Amino acid sequence: MKRFAVICLILTLTLNVAAGRGHGAAAADERVIVLLDRSMYISGETIQFSAKILMDGPTAGSTVLYCELITPDGIRTAGAKYPVAENFVKGDLRIPSDLVTGTYYFRAYTKMMRS
Repeated sequence: MKRFAVICLILTLTLNVAAGRGHGAAAADERVIVLLDRSMYISGETIQFSAKILMDGPTAGSTVLYCELITPDGIRTAGAKYPVAENFVKGDLRIPSDLVTGTYYFRAYTKMMRS
């Protein structure tokens, strides 16, 4: 008998992390807006998403978007990186088939947002 685990994703639509604050006029803010194809998944399925990177400031935008599926405790269960073309990303992330039912978070960020 097959067991199915339903995974609920709570999506933060806009991640707003300051990047480079305190570095003079070159300081900028980068935000990521993410849209998922649905809100509930079964383990083993693929999450399809699109993301738009919004950039405030004079610097060039990021070229790589990092996406992760994490537990409420912050443990990464899946992740990948995607190339950014014209501040837009379209991709998919496979949910591991051994995940148990629960709430997981889809996190998207750039290196500049981690700084």
